[in-house]
Amino acid sequence: MSDTDEEADIEYSLFAVVVHVGSGPNHGHYVCLVKNHNHWLCFDDETVEAVDESSVQTFFGSTQDFNNNTDHGYILFYESINRN
Repeated sequence: MSDTDEEADIEYSLFAVVVHVGSGPNHGHYVCLVKNHNHWLCFDDETVEAVDESSVQTFFGSTQDFNNNTDHGYILFYESINRN
């Protein structure tokens, strides 16, 4: 099996998202959503709150949703899943 075939079988899981909250690229604020022990946490400056996974998913979607929502996933972090 070649390295390419092995890499094609690797699965990844989202574990963190940097989110831009604001009306445009020159205005707004950044928060970070992080998955820790299968629970999502929202880090906003000195505040940390638990959030539902469905809340995390609202930062992604169709372009129509993108236009109506001011909170957007900016940087996504994935980790490989060990399937052995």
